[in-house]
Amino acid sequence: MVKKKSPPARRRAPQRVERTATRGAAAAVLVLTVLFLAVRWNTFAAPFERDEGEYAYAAWLMRQGILPYENSFMQKPPMVIYTYLAGQAASGGVWPPRVLAALFLAGAVACTALFARRELGTSGAFASAALAIPMLALPELAPFAANTEVFMLLPLAATLAVYGRGRGRCSDAAWFGAGALAAGALLYKPICLFVLAVLAGLWIYETWRDSRSVTTVARRVASGLAGGAAAALVALGWFLARDGGRSFWEAAVRFNAYYARLGEEGRAFFAQIQLLWSQWWALFTLFGWFVLRRPKRLWFYAALVVAAWLGVYRSWNLHYVLLLVPFLALLGAAAIEGIADYFELGSWRYGMVAVVAGVLALPGIRLIGMAPDAIARSIYGSSNPFVESEAVARRVAELTRPQDFVYVAGSEPQILYHARRRSPTRFVISYPLMLETPLALPYQQECVRDLERNPPAAIVFARSPLSWLPRPNSPKVLMDYLGRTLQSDYRLVGGFVPDAVRGAWEEPIPSDHQERASLLVFQRNAAHAKPDH
Repeated sequence: MVKKKSPPARRRAPQRVERTATRGAAAAVLVLTVLFLAVRWNTFAAPFERDEGEYAYAAWLMRQGILPYENSFMQKPPMVIYTYLAGQAASGGVWPPRVLAALFLAGAVACTALFARRELGTSGAFASAALAIPMLALPELAPFAANTEVFMLLPLAATLAVYGRGRGRCSDAAWFGAGALAAGALLYKPICLFVLAVLAGLWIYETWRDSRSVTTVARRVASGLAGGAAAALVALGWFLARDGGRSFWEAAVRFNAYYARLGEEGRAFFAQIQLLWSQWWALFTLFGWFVLRRPKRLWFYAALVVAAWLGVYRSWNLHYVLLLVPFLALLGAAAIEGIADYFELGSWRYGMVAVVAGVLALPGIRLIGMAPDAIARSIYGSSNPFVESEAVARRVAELTRPQDFVYVAGSEPQILYHARRRSPTRFVISYPLMLETPLALPYQQECVRDLERNPPAAIVFARSPLSWLPRPNSPKVLMDYLGRTLQSDYRLVGGFVPDAVRGAWEEPIPSDHQERASLLVFQRNAAHAKPDH
């Protein structure tokens, strides 16, 4: 009888390989973290720009139980107000929302890398993150501001990561969570709608392909819609309870419907292309590889890029272009992986990633080590009065009492926030009053009525055209009123006169310096002052 041989014992995989992989992953994360912080550490204390001031002021009102939208004209959905509200719980300075914005961006990069890991492997995940980080630091995109586009990227990328985890085999809970995340992204900035539509359409198709069940597809879609509805109800509930959502609808929906038609699609699109090609040519050059070899899901990555561009191509606001970054990074990672596999580069692919990421980082290198004020001047120029806003706000706070109204004539609501003073009108930005829409004239008339009903104790007049955006057919009602009122009821206190470095507050301000001032402060004459209210 032949003795039966027992099968050889299965050998354990050497732990050295596991330890090497773990160390490599840890080193990659460390390198990316250092790169991310290197381009941001000195931006947290940079002055607020006007959008940040708008959000900070709305959150400050909300902390006092005062309804934004009704008392502060906000074109954005309310998620950004909640985010600034969370930041103000830590401090009233400029750094909390900036830190939150950096954390949101880091989360978006991580979620995009998680999706890329399932699509392209570990090296592809590293490549997508390494490319996205310097792209998210392109100065022309104003990426350091705590803006809605920055916060939107995290829930959007998280939705993509949830989809990538199981695709057509995802559970009802995953669909519910993805629906909530998608609603969160839309309630930061609706420009991501087309991307979400592409993702939802593909997800529904893949669910049908894998299950061949109408019931399953319907249940998944219902779960996603339920998650979105629940998130929207939580975000909008307070506003619905206060005034039925009327003021939110007026500012964030009705006015935006007119605002969206004002874009010059062709000129804005080509301006975007020209900027991105001049700065990201190394990335776009990689895409030439797709002519020779196409990855399996190239059509999907390309569809995401096209959908993202449909959401931003009409706008001259270049920070909208941040929406493109995760999807362009995915395309770049797919190209690098394809080239490395075809030529059998092995670990040399990481060298290719480093070269491309280094070229993408070149435009932002000039900001490393700059002082916060210098960063603001470098990104926004000297025509926007952001650097001087805090100094002017301090003087306004000295001239007025906490219960006094202060009107900022222009679009610089950060002054109201820094001074902790309320505006007598909801129009804390002038753009709705000047842009050529059917609402401009009634809005100006409403603003004048507000100023007559609650005369401000001080008026800050912004002299930059960028703070007003006047158009040839803009109504003149408000400007005529301000001209008469400032001459009869107010006295000029002083102004901020910028120079090549920063500038200084001048009080009194000589007449020959008034033309060079960026901000002028007027105080209501004692004879016209109202009693305490």
